[in-house]
Amino acid sequence: MKHLLFATEKWCDADPLLSFTNNFHNSFNSFSRSVKDWNFNTLHLDEAGIVYKKDINNVLVDYCKEHSPSLVVFSLLNGATFNPSITTYKKLRELGVKTCIFWPDTGPTWGMQTIAEIADSVDLHVSWDCPTSWHEAFKPSGPREPNHIDLWTPEDESLFYPTDKKHIDVSFLGSVDKYRDRTSLLPLLKSEFPDIVMSGGQRTSKLTPSKYAAIVRDSKIGINFPMSQTGVFCQAKGRIFEYTSCNSLLIDWDNPSTKRFFDPEKEYISVKSHEELVEKIKFYLSNEKERAEIAWNGFKKFRENWTAEIFWKTLLKKLNL
Repeated sequence: MKHLLFATEKWCDADPLLSFTNNFHNSFNSFSRSVKDWNFNTLHLDEAGIVYKKDINNVLVDYCKEHSPSLVVFSLLNGATFNPSITTYKKLRELGVKTCIFWPDTGPTWGMQTIAEIADSVDLHVSWDCPTSWHEAFKPSGPREPNHIDLWTPEDESLFYPTDKKHIDVSFLGSVDKYRDRTSLLPLLKSEFPDIVMSGGQRTSKLTPSKYAAIVRDSKIGINFPMSQTGVFCQAKGRIFEYTSCNSLLIDWDNPSTKRFFDPEKEYISVKSHEELVEKIKFYLSNEKERAEIAWNGFKKFRENWTAEIFWKTLLKKLNL
């Protein structure tokens, strides 16, 4: 049986006061439910330094010498001192261990710049967010390194799955204060739809993954904001897969990232203004048949193309494992 090691953060933002990182369900759980002929273990970059005062570089090399994993999957910490060095990636290669780094947020600095700096030392870089931009002069998605691919957010099907009855009309889950579009538009939505469920996720509201997923499953309509914190480029946020996997109607702002995965007006609803957003929410809350048809189309597209099982099969095939 092949062996995989996850080397990721343990806590959100490496802060023990916050909840566990999303890697627990997006990476660890999705892998264990999708890949049956492998086992896995975890080493946490932040815990090694904060709790055990260990150098993660030594810990990683020692582990790989003793256990000989076929693959190490990393999730790095922006601006933290807990990340492995380039020398460590090269040592793992010398030991015959393949390496892959997950990039949930691939911005032009931390993401693309760091990938370029360490590209040759790692076997594969995988972006989850598929960043795109309308501005020709600003291309966070290119040029790509040869070993840098776009996939999507692997969702844990024990959390995100369809339910027969939904009791929440409309919801938005995610950070607000660092996003200009959300800061200005969400209060307007609240005035139009007083019962809208809004929560800041694990950073602001400290929602556990189970509570977060329960809201998504129970939502008739889920809203996504695709813009990055920079306000310059769009991302395929995990929300678009969370809502569609739960057979909830996704309403998203018109953007090229979401269109890479779902067809607008057929598998989700795309809007271009606040007025149109309000109009579409009212229409689809009042027209259950139309809402159910588009939500079902989005769910089918997810099941046929964007599940965690397909994600992991694609990744392992790319690495010839």
